[in-house]
This record gives sequence, structure tokens and C-alpha cells, in this order.
Amino acid sequence: MTAGMVVLDKTETDALTRLGLGWLIALKGVKLYHTDLAIKAFGRERYEEIIDWMTDASVYPRWLVELLFDDFLAYRQARTKLEDLDEPLVIAILPDFAQHLFLTNTPENRQLDLLLAGRPIDHDTAGTTAPLGSFEEIEKTVGIFRTHGIGYHEELWQDYIRFPHGACLIPSGITAVCAPLRSP
Repeated sequence: MTAGMVVLDKTETDALTRLGLGWLIALKGVKLYHTDLAIKAFGRERYEEIIDWMTDASVYPRWLVELLFDDFLAYRQARTKLEDLDEPLVIAILPDFAQHLFLTNTPENRQLDLLLAGRPIDHDTAGTTAPLGSFEEIEKTVGIFRTHGIGYHEELWQDYIRFPHGACLIPSGITAVCAPLRSP
């Protein structure tokens, strides 16, 4: 195998394509920016355990869970750059999936908040249950990333393009296609 070559398992690419998320395949092997932050907050061994647990709890391959968690960490850092830490700020739906899995690991969640802000950070100040941000809402978050040099993966922050008709959350992931509810 050539150095830098990314090998994709057919079963994981088929699964992502079946879920309407085949475009994520191009992100396998991209640089992760914030793994060191998580390791600093709760150690490498616990980081690996959390990623393994999140992978087992979802329909996503490990590399994608790590990527989604990385952009969740970018979002958490962006929140600390706000003058008011409780100010509304939107997270994109795929990193939000990682956030909700991570929130079940409350001791590590608190450790990360304390490391970043010295206090707990409200994770859902927008008060939405379907975190599909508009261009303007997502652009506010992306603007903070850019202003403060916070690494992120742009493709994950395009809900308004990737999911123009919304997305359905399922217990172990998301699907890009929402079927309209039928009348009885």
C-alpha cells in the first residue's frame, strides 16, 4: 500500500451510500484537528474508549465517528469564543450527532467544558430539536472557526446544501431523506 493511500471497506461505503451520505466517503483520511484537545481533557485511553463506544452505538465507521467528534470539538471551542457563552450558536447536524452521543459520557463532557471555559457550557442554546441550521446560522459558527483559526471540515457545515429538505434523526445516525408524513 502506498503511504497516504486510503483504503475504503466496501461494506462501509455501501452503508453510507444507502443512507444518502455517500459524499462523506471523500472525507476518509482527512486531517483531524482536535484529537489532542480530547486527549488533554481525559487521556488517550479514554478517548479511544469513547470513540469505540460511539462507533458501536452508531451506524458509522470509526473513521467517520472520529471526524464528526473532531468537528464537535471545533464547535465547542467556537462556543468559548463568544462573549456570552450561552449565546445561541448552531452546530451542524453531523457533528451534532457526535455531540449527543458524547453527552452520555458526562464526566468527560464536564472535563472538556472546564478545560475550555472553566464552567459548564449549554450545548443547545438555540433550543432546536432538529439542528438543521440555515446558511446564516451555520455561517456564524463557521465565521468563528475562521476568525479564531479553529480547524474544521467545511463539508460537514453545509446543512443548507446537503439537507435542503431536512434530515431525519435515527437512534444510531441520520438519514438524508425524510419521507413526508401521510395522513391516516
